[in-house]
Amino acid sequence: MTSVIALAGLALEQNSALDRARGLLRSGLLHALLGGDIDLVQATSAEMWGPLPFEPVRVAVTDPAPGRLDALTEFLELRVEESPGHLFFARQGGLVVLCVDATAGPLLDELVGFGLHLGLSDRARYRELPHALAQARQALERSHEGSPGIVEFDVISRQGVLAFLAGTDASEVGRATLQPLTAHDDVHGTDLVRTLRVWLEHNGQFGPAATELGVHRHTVRARVSQAETLLGRDFGTFHARADIWAALLASGDGAGSPAEHLSI
Repeated sequence: MTSVIALAGLALEQNSALDRARGLLRSGLLHALLGGDIDLVQATSAEMWGPLPFEPVRVAVTDPAPGRLDALTEFLELRVEESPGHLFFARQGGLVVLCVDATAGPLLDELVGFGLHLGLSDRARYRELPHALAQARQALERSHEGSPGIVEFDVISRQGVLAFLAGTDASEVGRATLQPLTAHDDVHGTDLVRTLRVWLEHNGQFGPAATELGVHRHTVRARVSQAETLLGRDFGTFHARADIWAALLASGDGAGSPAEHLSI
């Protein structure tokens, strides 16, 4: 009997050491994934647990009480074994970070059922993972303002930057708000973001803005109108101008006003 107990204790110690090693490997792979070493992580994950979830993925973040961290890790390991290729997770300090695909709804609902708060990012490719993680962490902060549940970053960005400034760093919200303009500039070679910033710096006056930009005032007027359409906002209202100006500041596109200064 003594030998059996000793062997059982040794097996438990070995299992515990294996669990710790597996957790450290996951954390290291997350660090590599955030650093852009996607091929390495994909190959290692495929050998250990199955392929990474297909892109685009969403990042979910939760911060369980320390006493529940091991239980949550075991639960997620079981889910990975049951459905390989749909979930990758790792600890990051006191956080648990999940990369999930489009099938993750039931899993996230289960986590809420355990009384957890979760923040969920927009869809992203793995090379965009650092931004997605920042979005998820900001959404998690908002989640803690209420009862356990999921807060999606998309909901925060739709509320606008000024609604978010009172609580946290708004850089990700600013980028998301301006994304229709930056995407249009990237694809079509336009200059809508800069035009809008200069126009707002000149209090919405087309003439002075045109002079600074070196274009005709009708060109500025056309660009501002196009920006209104892309953003779905009426710049004839103070609220719309203030919100977009705050987005420019938060994203780092406001002249002389770095985004980090907006952390309150």
